Amino acid sequence: MVMRMFRVRGGAWSQPLRMLRALGVPVAIAVSCCPAAASGASTSLRSTTTAAASAYLAGPSTAALRSPSKSSWTITASKNPGTSTDDLLAVSCTNATFCMAAGAYSNTALLADQSTLVERWNGRSWTDSASRNPGNNGDTLDGVSCPSTAFCAAVGSYTNGPAGPEPLVEGWNGRTWAPAPVPPPPGSRYGSSLNAVSCTSAAFCMAVGAYAYAADHNNTLAEEWNGKTWDIVPSPSPEITNDLLTVSCTSAAFCMAVGSYVMVSGRPGTLVEEWDGRTWAAVPIAVPGSTSNELRSISCRSASFCMVAGTYSNSTALSDQSTLVEAWNGRSWSVVASRSPGTAGNTLDGISCASTRSCVAVGSYADGSGYAETLVEKWSGRIWAVLPSPNPKVAPYGSFLSSAACAGPSFCMAAGASSYAPNHDKTLVEKTG
Repeated sequence: MVMRMFRVRGGAWSQPLRMLRALGVPVAIAVSCCPAAASGASTSLRSTTTAAASAYLAGPSTAALRSPSKSSWTITASKNPGTSTDDLLAVSCTNATFCMAAGAYSNTALLADQSTLVERWNGRSWTDSASRNPGNNGDTLDGVSCPSTAFCAAVGSYTNGPAGPEPLVEGWNGRTWAPAPVPPPPGSRYGSSLNAVSCTSAAFCMAVGAYAYAADHNNTLAEEWNGKTWDIVPSPSPEITNDLLTVSCTSAAFCMAVGSYVMVSGRPGTLVEEWDGRTWAAVPIAVPGSTSNELRSISCRSASFCMVAGTYSNSTALSDQSTLVEAWNGRSWSVVASRSPGTAGNTLDGISCASTRSCVAVGSYADGSGYAETLVEKWSGRIWAVLPSPNPKVAPYGSFLSSAACAGPSFCMAAGASSYAPNHDKTLVEKTG
């Protein structure tokens, strides 16, 4: 069946998320039952280790990546309707006075007892924005995209019975949220989920995810919004288990989606697919990790510029993770040196580019005690540098940022959660500008 794992982008929590991150547990993979990483980098069309990827490991000098002494990132108060757990998993901003953040909350410790969570930013404060819960349990929103203040799409999943989760889409019309009919993928025997969505206008969105065609085996899922209906569009599923985690579109003729696959042997790999307005096609990507590579977020400004963020490891130790950033130039992907300030658990889970010279990536790293601290990095057009970011004082079990949205070079919002007790999270929102 489609499994809800420990993850930033949605769903179930059975331990404090930040503790899992600090230990290196891959909590950001959206819907997959992936075996442990086999040694050796993945090869073939889906992912290749290149000389450029190897050269990345050295990176520029530490001085070139030195963190600025000051940062304008501040914590912004957000809502927490749940009495047990509240997590924001995605955020989208149209401008400095309009953002939507989506996720899930729970009033009990039961993993299945989840309801959708949406909050709206008006330039001064966050307020609850009533969303729908069509399922009996397990309702969650994992992605949101707002091309204007009058139109947003949020995606995720819900559960109504033993068959597993079903894809969920909700639309914002400028006043209210309402569920939108979405076709279930044919051949989905054990459930399906939409993990992310990207909209360029009220007439075009692309949502991606996965569906389970057999126990613990997934195929990719892509659904397109044409302004009236959602329709499934075929997407490659090269291996026995395949998931698309996130997507970014610049027009109806260009999208890039990233995720993961698992071979029959149990060997995992990275998956990148490109939409040309008619079809999806797999794209090769360089990966620096010899044991694991995870692509967790993507942001595209044009068909010739995208940035993808994630994490990689050259060790069998779960906590030995370094941040990973790669750039798309319209023809190929190449690794770009990023910062890993922690001794372990360095991950980038969200990225947003306001221009080719201004991107922000967010995530977390493990501090000296083994718990996670928020991580923010900024792209200047030449290098990535760490920016100081705050951590709530009432979060002894760690904090993380899972998504970023920049409405311009001077305004960005990041959303995530902080763990104030075992099995209990509260929403966390930080902004600059």
